[in-house]
Amino acid sequence: MRLPSALLRLCSALVLATALASCSMGYNRDWNKAAATDATQHPKNLEGAWAGTWKSNHDGHHGQLRAIVTKLHTTVGQPEKYSFRYHATWANIISGVITAEHEAIPAGKKKDGVVTLSGEKDLGRLGGVYGFTGVASPIEFKADYKSKLDKGVFEMKRPGSP
Repeated sequence: MRLPSALLRLCSALVLATALASCSMGYNRDWNKAAATDATQHPKNLEGAWAGTWKSNHDGHHGQLRAIVTKLHTTVGQPEKYSFRYHATWANIISGVITAEHEAIPAGKKKDGVVTLSGEKDLGRLGGVYGFTGVASPIEFKADYKSKLDKGVFEMKRPGSP
C-alpha cells in the first residue's frame, strides 16, 4: 500500500517537529536551571544564562537568541575559553541548538571582566563556517557573525537585567 504524498509530507513534518521540540525541551530545562542559579548570585564572568536577539544584516531575518555559557579548562597563560550553547529561533516557528567555542581575551587593563571574544563554527552544508567576534562583560554580550552567505549581530544580556 502506498501512502498519498500529502500524508507522507504531513508525517515527515510531524516527525521533524517532534524531534526539534524534544531538543528544545532539554535546552529549556538546562537554560532555566542556569538562569535560576544566576538569579542567586552576581555574575563574575561569562558563565550562566543569556537572552537576547540575533539579526542578519544581509536579509533582515531575526529571532530570539539564548545561550548557556560554560567556562572550559584553560592552560595557565592562555586565553580563557567558553562553550556557548546557543538556542536560536527563526520566524518564531523553527529553532535550533548550536554549540560553539569562544576564546576570551581581557579588553584592556581594567579588572572589570570585559573581554573580547572570537571563535568559529562549521555548520557544514547548512551554512558553512561562521566566524564570531565581539565584546562581553559579565552582564552584556554583543558580537558580529559572518559567513560566506550571511553576516549579522548577536546581542544578549543576563535574564532579568534591564
